[in-house]
Amino acid sequence: MLFLPSVSLTKEDAKFFVITVSPSEKESQHIGTTSQERSDALKDYVRNEVMQKYAENFGKGLQAKDIMYYAKIHHERNMKNNIDMHVHVVVSRKSLDKRMKLSPMTNHKSTTRGQVKGGFDRKNFIQKSEEAFDKKFAFQRNYKQSFEYCNAIKNGTIEERKRVIETAIKQESAKQYEIKKTVEQNKKNNQGLSL
Repeated sequence: MLFLPSVSLTKEDAKFFVITVSPSEKESQHIGTTSQERSDALKDYVRNEVMQKYAENFGKGLQAKDIMYYAKIHHERNMKNNIDMHVHVVVSRKSLDKRMKLSPMTNHKSTTRGQVKGGFDRKNFIQKSEEAFDKKFAFQRNYKQSFEYCNAIKNGTIEERKRVIETAIKQESAKQYEIKKTVEQNKKNNQGLSL
């Protein structure tokens, strides 16, 4: 029999952390037409995408199955949106096998030396979770609604803000060009049909 020592938490250590997954109304509408479809899709996304990204982000070779958590879906709150579904995920400070302390609040990122190995990059976790949502549900996210853009505008340096604004302008120009091209093609097609 293999005995694995468990780690102890001090009085100052948080025992749990809460992650809130709150899709926008547009994202919620995209993942299902009924409340049950949206709820099932969101459960699957949290279980198979968010918690996997959470585990991987510690840099300790963890998988979602190594994390102890409980999630609860709320279908409404006092907001103006018609669809306001969100999930609260309560995550244990210890890994499921109780061998590792895990904190998404650490400021360490990818450390290999010293007392703390691994770390947690909160920006990376949010961005990877957003990318997983977009891929899983084939969601076409407007760049100005992306975490990368919003975070850079709110917290970025002048150079980071300039970069994301330039990227947004390029994407908007490309979109406008595609719309113009489609309109012109439709006009040509309609002219050929007239008698």
